[in-house]
Amino acid sequence: MEMVINLARYRTAIICGLVCLLLAWLAAGRINPEKPADEKAKQQLDSPQEWGEFLAWPEVKGIFPRYARATITDYETGKSFRVQRRAGSGHADVQPLTAGDTAVMQDIYQGKWSWRRRAVIVTLDNGARIAASMAGMPHGSGAIRGNRFNGHFCLHFRDSRTHGSAQVDPAHQMMIWKAAGVLDNRLAAMPPTELVTAFFTALNQGDATIVCGMASATGQNKLAEDIKSIQSIKLDSVAQQSAISFQVSLRVQYTGNSRIFSQHGQVLLIPTGSGWRVNYPSVQPWLRASPL
Repeated sequence: MEMVINLARYRTAIICGLVCLLLAWLAAGRINPEKPADEKAKQQLDSPQEWGEFLAWPEVKGIFPRYARATITDYETGKSFRVQRRAGSGHADVQPLTAGDTAVMQDIYQGKWSWRRRAVIVTLDNGARIAASMAGMPHGSGAIRGNRFNGHFCLHFRDSRTHGSAQVDPAHQMMIWKAAGVLDNRLAAMPPTELVTAFFTALNQGDATIVCGMASATGQNKLAEDIKSIQSIKLDSVAQQSAISFQVSLRVQYTGNSRIFSQHGQVLLIPTGSGWRVNYPSVQPWLRASPL
C-alpha cells in the first residue's frame, strides 16, 4: 500500500522550519555578504583598541632591531604590507620585503611615490602594535633583491629624528599622534601660534582628516577640492597680531603648475571649548585656485 504525504497539510511547519534555519545562518554570519578586506581593516582601525601604542623611538628601536620584520598598515585605507628594518639611527630605514609588498605601498600612495607622510600602524612579529608615520619616497640604498623598490623609506616613531638635520619632524609627529589616537588632545593643548603652524603642516601633507579637525565648519563644503588644488604649501613666517589674528607669509605650489607663488595674508582663529580652530574662510582664497 502506497503512502501519500499531503505536503499542503505540513506547509506551515515547513515554512517555520526554513525561517528558523535562515535566522540561524544569519546569526552565524554564514550568508552575510563579506565586506572588502580594506573596508573591514579600516573599520577596525577606527576603534580605540586598534590604535597603535604611543611608544618613543628609544624604546621602539630596542624591540624593532635591524633585520627584524614587521607589517605596516596604513591608517586611512587599512591596506597592509610587509617590511624589514635595514638601518637607521634617528628613525627606522625600512624596505618592502617583496615586489607584492612594494605594489601595495605604491597603491596606498595612489601610484606615485611621494614624500608626504601617512599615519600607519606597525605590527611587530611579537604582536606589538606601534603608532608610526611613513614617507612614501624610495631613496638611498636598498639591499633586498627582487622587491622592485629602489632604496629604502623612512619610518618615524614618537620623538624620532631625521638623519639629515637630527631634528624632530613635525609632520611625522602629527601623523603618529593620529595613529596613536592622541591627535585631538595634542591639538587642543597647542598655543594659538603653534596651531596655525600645525594647520599649514597638515595642509602640506594633504591630510583632509587632520585639516578638517583643525578648521571651522564654515567653508568646509569645498575643503576636499581646496586640498587637491595644493601641491605644496610652506609657511615662511607667522606673526601674532592679536589673540585671534596672525599675519603669515606662504609659498604655494598649485597642482598642475610648477611655479611657486608667494602669498601674504591674515589667518583668523575661532575659540572653542577645547582650544582653537582656524577660520577656514580666512585662508580659503589662497587655496581655491592659482593666481593669474
